[in-house]
Amino acid sequence: MSSGDSLGIIPTKAMLLRSGSASEFTATVFEERKHHREERKRKKNIDHNHKSTERVPKDEESVFDIRKARNEVLKLGLSGFEEVEKKKAQVEMAVKLGAKPAKREYKNYKVLQEERKLAKEAQEQQQSLQNVGKKATGEALFSYKKFTRGHRKRKGDSEVLKEYGRISADKLSALTTKKRKT
Repeated sequence: MSSGDSLGIIPTKAMLLRSGSASEFTATVFEERKHHREERKRKKNIDHNHKSTERVPKDEESVFDIRKARNEVLKLGLSGFEEVEKKKAQVEMAVKLGAKPAKREYKNYKVLQEERKLAKEAQEQQQSLQNVGKKATGEALFSYKKFTRGHRKRKGDSEVLKEYGRISADKLSALTTKKRKT
């Protein structure tokens, strides 16, 4: 009771019991029974990891990695952008690396319908312009070959250039006979 009196606390039965039991305390930890298969897998993984680290020499660790280099180049390229462009480029890069893209902005359904209607009309108009001069089957209404056949050759050109650069048969035979004699 002297320990209780020095502190000014009256000792109780619980306090007295607790002071003696502190040295006898033992902790028990529950471990679930492990299956043999799981233990084997863990051992194989541990062995495999140790073997792979042992096999790799330092020369192979210093091999140039093209993916890391590409990533570093992209990061360097981002540094030249302004704030708004930089943010967009970072988001694009994150999506390319596997992040989920941002959700689309909300649009009123009536406005969306109107935009789709205008886009459809523009596409129909472009298609109708492409089909001008064609039959329903897609074949052209007229052929350009009809107009160009007669205009390809001009009579004047063929007559003027007819003798240009040609040697007559008489002169050719005379040249060949002179060469043979010598």
